[in-house]
Amino acid sequence: MAAESLLNITEKRRPVEQVLAGLANKADPDTSLRAGRALLREAKAHACSLRDYLTLAIETRGTQWSDLNGYQAALAYLNLPVKDSFKDGIVLQAAAETFQTYPGTRALFPPVIDDMLYWASRMDNIMKLEDFISGSIVIDGPELMFTVVDDSATDYTSFIVPEGGRVPVRSIRTSESAVRMWKHGSGIRTTYEFSRRARLDLLTPFAARVQRELVLSKIKQATDLLVAGDTPGSAAPVVNQSTYNVGSGSPYAASTTATTGTLSFDHMIGWMVQQASQG
Repeated sequence: MAAESLLNITEKRRPVEQVLAGLANKADPDTSLRAGRALLREAKAHACSLRDYLTLAIETRGTQWSDLNGYQAALAYLNLPVKDSFKDGIVLQAAAETFQTYPGTRALFPPVIDDMLYWASRMDNIMKLEDFISGSIVIDGPELMFTVVDDSATDYTSFIVPEGGRVPVRSIRTSESAVRMWKHGSGIRTTYEFSRRARLDLLTPFAARVQRELVLSKIKQATDLLVAGDTPGSAAPVVNQSTYNVGSGSPYAASTTATTGTLSFDHMIGWMVQQASQG
């Protein structure tokens, strides 16, 4: 299922009260839940995060939120602070009250926790999943049907054909392979008393650990796919360090001989330079 254009969001920008209509319905929790699910569906349909969707969908110009972007206006409207600011009368406990009172606002729990962690510890992941991925695709469901083209270099060769000669025919075949998707992560269960009385920032070390483990889990999966491949894609080619040993004749050879079982940065740089020269 192809993602909808982000222009569909920006062309229909609305005030924060309209975009979040029903989310802060205290009288009917089911209405709040339906509004939260609707927001998540809209963000998913456009293949963007809820934070980005709110930033694009909410119009703040000419309103009391003119100094904020759409996402920030949503947090202010729903009373979801991400840090204490006593001089402004803002306490982090207000966010816990909002999540407890309006069930639909829990759709915003992940980005609020991310912001809270940033302000609490300035935490940023040194190793990021985005560094491993060149592109993404939106699918409907947990399974991707992947069409594989079965061809080779000989299928893209031109020939000189004499008069009356037989024209060579290329053979290109396709096959389908299914790739299953699985969720990553873990949750934190709290008691009712904790949700009502404890400050959200007490969760900081636990949420930070979950977030870091989540990123590492996805990076491990991406690395395994690079090394071993999956159903439609073959494994990454293996290059021996000895290919770049001194005297190997390679224009990218190192000045030393690699030791088996030990990573040689000189040899690795030679390989990187060769890859860069090939585009």
